[in-house]
Amino acid sequence: MSVTIDVHCHLLQADAVERESFIKAWLGINGWPDKVVGAILDFVTTGGGGDLPAWLLKAIKTLLGSDAYAFACQIKMTSTQFWPLFNSPATDIADRLLATYPASQVDLLVPLMTDYEEWLEGDPKWLAWRPTDDHPDPRVEWKKQVILDAEGRVHLFAPFCPLRAAGDGIEAEVAKVVGLVENDGFIGVKLYPLMGYYPWGNARKCKTKWLPEKRREAGVRWSHVDEALKALYAKCAARQIPITAHCSPQGSRGPHGASSSEKGQANQSHPRNWIPVLDHFPNLRLNLAHMGGDHFQTLKPEEKGTVTDWAFQIAKLMGSTDYPHVYADRSCQLPPSDTQEKALYAARLFEVVALNGQVPQRMMNGSDWHLALMYGEYEGEWREADARLWSICALHPDFSDRFFGENAADFLGLRAGGENRKRLKTFYTDKLSGRFPAWWSKV
Repeated sequence: MSVTIDVHCHLLQADAVERESFIKAWLGINGWPDKVVGAILDFVTTGGGGDLPAWLLKAIKTLLGSDAYAFACQIKMTSTQFWPLFNSPATDIADRLLATYPASQVDLLVPLMTDYEEWLEGDPKWLAWRPTDDHPDPRVEWKKQVILDAEGRVHLFAPFCPLRAAGDGIEAEVAKVVGLVENDGFIGVKLYPLMGYYPWGNARKCKTKWLPEKRREAGVRWSHVDEALKALYAKCAARQIPITAHCSPQGSRGPHGASSSEKGQANQSHPRNWIPVLDHFPNLRLNLAHMGGDHFQTLKPEEKGTVTDWAFQIAKLMGSTDYPHVYADRSCQLPPSDTQEKALYAARLFEVVALNGQVPQRMMNGSDWHLALMYGEYEGEWREADARLWSICALHPDFSDRFFGENAADFLGLRAGGENRKRLKTFYTDKLSGRFPAWWSKV
């Protein structure tokens, strides 16, 4: 029986982000008029309900034109469907993840931790690495306990912020995340370039004023950010530690993260920005998460095969014999219910799968739970959409097995001889009294 792995989900709680900055980052409204931003923040954080005020809808239409209706729907869903869960106690969110994906459906869940604190305005109540009055244990310590409590069904990716490392000490910060993988059941590292940095070459591409004021005044420069990233890549490549990086025009962004309308290499998350990293560290295990996001299936025909076709660019990286460990997940991108649109989605999916022989061996599935609730009611619309994805992939059973778990097992290094498997064997033996999860025998 094939293993099933959700290679991209989350356990994100409201205390873990500075709320207003996070909402602005998520919705991409940094730089919008203060009155409009304030009204959107009030609507979301008070639970919304009803329709957006007419004056606000008019202002959004002025700013976005034909995209205004979809954006207004996103605001409402964020407010009424995601925000209540987002404000639940962290333990409740973890319990709901395990209940939503029981062991009979998904063998292994891989939540990705984020570290946005350096890029957004102010600090959240619950810091990633330091205790606070509200939370005596840092977020990382709590996630260690989640891994132990789940007894092998949940293994997280540790968060790495190159700006934090540039300011607090590169060697020590890299050692912290690597230590989580080597000793505490974490199985990879998460990067989020849309916060405002490139995977490589920031000293050449970025202006000093784009650095957050606190770090800039302390003497941090973009060259230090580059040094932090290079140090991380070197450690991860040497120890076969996987890295997952956000690779979609959509998503949370810092004040200087590229807009979702920027599809070229000026977008920090663009896949081609990873080429110099891979040239220097060709054995790096890299997952370019979301594989272009919504643009995967909404790009115009004339864009196919161009620099703005992110899926095509990722497929080229996968197909290169120089980079044997480039993967991509399709998290948070599920088929629509409309029959015609569903058929177009399926056609595009398998068009990309057929781009070269390596894509079927490298494309992976992820839910993006629970951030997915920003787009639809999870137990209803989202579950139905997930079922549509399974039915589409079932048309190609060889690809289906690989997509829903086997490729992730390769990426994560869970096969016999893989470094993560060796680390987890020690982890289960030493910290779980030799209790191994059900998925262990499947890979």
